[in-house]
Amino acid sequence: MHLQIAIFATITIISNATFLHRGTASTLVESAHNFKNETSMGCDLITPHLVEAAIASSNGSKANYFRYLQKFTPLSRGGSTLSMSMNARKRNAPRIHSMRGHNSGVLFIGDSIVREISESFARISPGTTYRYDEVKKWNWAPDYNIQAGLEAYIRDTRHGGPFETVFVGGLGLHFLYRNGNKLIVDPKGSPVELHRSLIRTYLDAWAELSLKLGIRLIFVGTIPLEDALMHLHPPKGDWAAFYDFSLAKIWAGIDGVEYQRLVDSWSSSMKLNPPIHYFDPAHLARKCGAIRCDGMHFTSHFPKEYGCYSSAFLWDTEIADFLVRIFPGTWEFM
Repeated sequence: MHLQIAIFATITIISNATFLHRGTASTLVESAHNFKNETSMGCDLITPHLVEAAIASSNGSKANYFRYLQKFTPLSRGGSTLSMSMNARKRNAPRIHSMRGHNSGVLFIGDSIVREISESFARISPGTTYRYDEVKKWNWAPDYNIQAGLEAYIRDTRHGGPFETVFVGGLGLHFLYRNGNKLIVDPKGSPVELHRSLIRTYLDAWAELSLKLGIRLIFVGTIPLEDALMHLHPPKGDWAAFYDFSLAKIWAGIDGVEYQRLVDSWSSSMKLNPPIHYFDPAHLARKCGAIRCDGMHFTSHFPKEYGCYSSAFLWDTEIADFLVRIFPGTWEFM
């Protein structure tokens, strides 16, 4: 049943807000080498054992949790990656590179994680036109081809298109939403296999669309959650709306497996010039996820007394290095 309806879909637009602008920020971004040398701004010191100890010592309070972590995350320039504001951490971070691209524009379409990536892109690539559209759920429907929905955004000349580089996501976290404790997709099936079917179907369709349009398409996978951190006081405002926090980590693994399955099916020539690429947000979540104030977003920010600030700048190196590595003829460090 799922495979029969999976070949069709429509897009549910949660917000009509569309952002199209030319980045003007002058933020510079660290190179991967220096990012590693700076101990990921202290993140490499936050081990799973340390996180467990911080949770156990928190008495249910985020303030206690972050205070505990601050004892073990000193920066070489003084202070803590957790207790410094985003602006202060930018000032302490080495400024090495900004980035530029040789194309007409970049489209970001998906959920709040894709939005964070688009905001990072604006910081590291000032002067490049980009657009973000909020799409939280790509829903099943028997009357709408799944390629047509994305193609409409890519070709939309009213809002900056056609776009040559496209980041597309939103197939993960918002399928954890529940209604009466039921998964939106189908509570009768395995949520693991439902996600596998979802990812396989969309990757196949979007790869075909990329070949058709001759664009650079990047699939943004699922980001794992810090479930214990989300529950500490004060919790993320809509934490109760999520079905099962553990699924996000499982689904993130499936994303990579299914992308590799697709790659393995390609001819040698296609592998040299892939029609679709995979950006894995779980990479940063594994390194620094335990410092996300709400347990989900690096842009989340809490009042001073809770000792946690936005760490959105951590995306900058992830995005810059990905684009320069995957598209060396298109993107370069300045």
